[in-house]
Amino acid sequence: MALTPEGYRPRLVDPLVERYLRRFGAVVIEGPKWCGKTWTGLNHASSMVSLTDPAGDFAARTLALTDPAAILQPDAASMGLARPLLIDEWQEAPALWDAVRHGVDQTPAKGQFILTGSATPADHQVIHSGAGRMARLRMRTFSLFESGHSNGTCSVAGLFAGEPPVGALPNLTVAKIIDLALSGGWPAGMDDDGPNLDLPLQYLHTLAESDVPHVDGSRRDPRKVAALLRSLARNNATVVSQNTLVADIARSDRDPAVTRATLARYLDVLARLFVVEEIPAWSPTLRSRTRLRTSPKVLLTDPSLVIAALRASPQALLRDLRTLGFVFEGLCLRDLAVYCTAIGAELFHYQDSSGLEVDAIIEADDGAWGAIEIKLGAHQEDVAASHLLRLRDKMLAGSLPPPSFLAVITGTGATHLRPDGVVCAPISALRP
Repeated sequence: MALTPEGYRPRLVDPLVERYLRRFGAVVIEGPKWCGKTWTGLNHASSMVSLTDPAGDFAARTLALTDPAAILQPDAASMGLARPLLIDEWQEAPALWDAVRHGVDQTPAKGQFILTGSATPADHQVIHSGAGRMARLRMRTFSLFESGHSNGTCSVAGLFAGEPPVGALPNLTVAKIIDLALSGGWPAGMDDDGPNLDLPLQYLHTLAESDVPHVDGSRRDPRKVAALLRSLARNNATVVSQNTLVADIARSDRDPAVTRATLARYLDVLARLFVVEEIPAWSPTLRSRTRLRTSPKVLLTDPSLVIAALRASPQALLRDLRTLGFVFEGLCLRDLAVYCTAIGAELFHYQDSSGLEVDAIIEADDGAWGAIEIKLGAHQEDVAASHLLRLRDKMLAGSLPPPSFLAVITGTGATHLRPDGVVCAPISALRP
């Protein structure tokens, strides 16, 4: 019987966890702290061991560090651990990975273990990849559809299938979009009386003071980590160079600037903590002289972290719609990443040497693709649609198959199909 916590809100990854448990010996759920991994794991687990439980002076963690195979035994710590066994924050004892892989090899039953982790150990701490035995699944904070702020009348899978969009009136204002971005998709903030930055501010503080040094294994200057997070927030959802990040840190800190090598180390640690996500560049094979840009977009895992790092108030965002536009794009990309995981698709962005940029490309596992532009206001849809149509024509000229759909996602505005075939829909209508 599952250990589903009271008040659990279903997540879009739940069906994937169920499917992977039927097909693999172990499922690894990874994602940022506080995004809900443990509760999702409990929703599918029959027993649990937490390596952060202080009981018995952290007895479970000590046992896992001393004898990782012992923690997997049915009678470990007299707990009668039924399967699937959830091992929460497994990265606290990295040798557990190889112990789980070996355990799956020895007893090739499906659905034996669920591992949740909010950090990826260094490569040298894990010997085997677990390929074929362990399925990995990325979780993120709540999308608007999961939190109930999207009515789901426009499906990404439906767009691929050629389904006409359902006309719907907008249900978000700019002020409400700011509230949603400010609160973020954190499960702990879902029942708050109103939007506030308390949780994301504490998240950033813990990152700089504790999490980055812990994962990196060496003392790091919290001021420089905080300065890097501010720079990433200023450049959220864009292609940003290391030179820009180094210069931003130098302006934020009177101490000598970080070197590029140190910056790369910081960025690696933030990626291993699932705080920073890269949206890779789409690189189709074209019969064209146009050079495709290959640098990824950099995205903080939740829009509330962007606002918190910038110390931006709702009033300041209303006065600075350009910054709000980047915050909104980050929110949309977060949701699109969640939806892509749910339908087995991949998320990219597009940029080429001619200056053409498209915010998001979704590629299905069969090679079908669709392109999306993100605009805060519905009045910008004509410009966005022109970019999408240019991309379509360029791909057709390069002998690529036509897109399954072209879409403009807005903050405000109604869902409709334009005469040129471009779908326009607010983010509050989207679902997988």
